[in-house]
Amino acid sequence: MAYGTGSEIVAALASHGVPCANPRDRRPSTNVKQQLGCQVDGQDVLIWLFDDAPARDRYMQAVTAIVSQLNVNIDAPARVVGPTWIVVTDTPELATRIQAAIGGELGR
Repeated sequence: MAYGTGSEIVAALASHGVPCANPRDRRPSTNVKQQLGCQVDGQDVLIWLFDDAPARDRYMQAVTAIVSQLNVNIDAPARVVGPTWIVVTDTPELATRIQAAIGGELGR
């Protein structure tokens, strides 16, 4: 499913029984069109939107490259990836609920 804004994702989550409380814009990173955060059942949720799939892929590659250079073991966060967006949360269970509500693929 394609979404143009973080507000559209928040509204889609709410309409499918996964309300994202206290949505707030965050300063977007490089290659990111919009970034916002909210909470679902007390868990942090971060939403990134991109102009297109190549921008999303560049962002994912940059994050992967940075993490691979660290000298610590870091598990990838639970995430749902759509055509021009990524939603990250604390647990795989919440990621599954989010995916059921808005589509996308789990943890790519």
